[in-house]
Amino acid sequence: MRRHLSILTLLGCVAAGEVPVVRPTDPTPAVPAATAPVIAALPLRGQGRYTYFWFKIYDVRCYLPAGVAATAALGEHPRRLSFTWLRGCTAKEQAEANIEHCAKRLGNTPKAEVDAGVAAINPLWPEVKENDVLDLIYRPGVGTTMALNGRDLGTVPGAAFAKVQFSIWLGDDPIDSDLRKKLLGIK
Repeated sequence: MRRHLSILTLLGCVAAGEVPVVRPTDPTPAVPAATAPVIAALPLRGQGRYTYFWFKIYDVRCYLPAGVAATAALGEHPRRLSFTWLRGCTAKEQAEANIEHCAKRLGNTPKAEVDAGVAAINPLWPEVKENDVLDLIYRPGVGTTMALNGRDLGTVPGAAFAKVQFSIWLGDDPIDSDLRKKLLGIK
């Protein structure tokens, strides 16, 4: 069950390369300055709750640019997933789940780039407690930023990595297809 609980984690794969992680030098308790314009400009597309059996894991909201079709959710445009945790989860559980979920969703994506991205983002996973808010924010040309309760934890470059990371929730083989429909506003 621990393995499945870590599904809520968010990301993953196997570390095969190195990707630089950009860490803030002066973290703030509010929305990270670098991601604030993206957050403010993206409208809410949908939201839902992830559960595992009867365990409520997290509520998640998806933000995408207006006019982006559900089929293009993983395209080269900004996007944000915001997770409000309903229970605690360790950093290790999240990293392990991320490895597993990214490995399952590689498809024809360059494995080396994804592996490097996973290796770079996994150390960023924080321990989360009930009511913590964990954001994953993708900005084309910049990368995927992780933030906890508005504090920037770091940014991992790479469009291929971001596509695989976000496909855990928004891709064709998500961890929960009903949740994916809710997040993308599919009726």
